[in-house]
Amino acid sequence: MLVVDKVFEANFELCISENALTEFERVLQYPKFIKKKAFKEKSENLLHNMKIFGTFYYPQFSLSVLKDKSDNKFLELAVEAKADYLITGNHLDFNIEVFQNVKIVSPKNFWELYEKNNL
Repeated sequence: MLVVDKVFEANFELCISENALTEFERVLQYPKFIKKKAFKEKSENLLHNMKIFGTFYYPQFSLSVLKDKSDNKFLELAVEAKADYLITGNHLDFNIEVFQNVKIVSPKNFWELYEKNNL
């Protein structure tokens, strides 16, 4: 089972912002993704579900913490939402473990925490 499946089962709150959603949509248009029809369909379905089941937050501040400035929007969202975790596979740009009480973990590490502690 995927972490995202747990979110849609309402075990977790999926925090989203307009900026984060726009970034997801932009990245999913990369040629390496759109050439795979099954991936494209799954990602469109995922984005649709994020809009329906996610809780929207509207950060009113800007951060400049990460090397890749475009990724700061995810930290802004996590801080605004008072999230426990920011789950990302982008370990190159998110090279910090905690920011303002938000733990930054990979999907694999989050899943391991979930299974161990039944988060």
